[in-house]
Amino acid sequence: MDKDTVKLIEKIDRAKLLLEQAKIGHRSNCDTKLFPDEMKLCDCGAAEHNSLIGKIVRELSFDK
Repeated sequence: MDKDTVKLIEKIDRAKLLLEQAKIGHRSNCDTKLFPDEMKLCDCGAAEHNSLIGKIVRELSFDK
């Protein structure tokens, strides 16, 4: 691999790491956290936020 390719791969890896670190937990009053055994849907936005991050990370990944 040439230097530019290696740099690009390193940048992608750093971006993926930063995105993973940006994931958030459910708020203390979120139905998902309050009723974990009842499979309640998230109402605090964490699930949607983390899902979007997951989609972006998968798009940046080389694996299919």
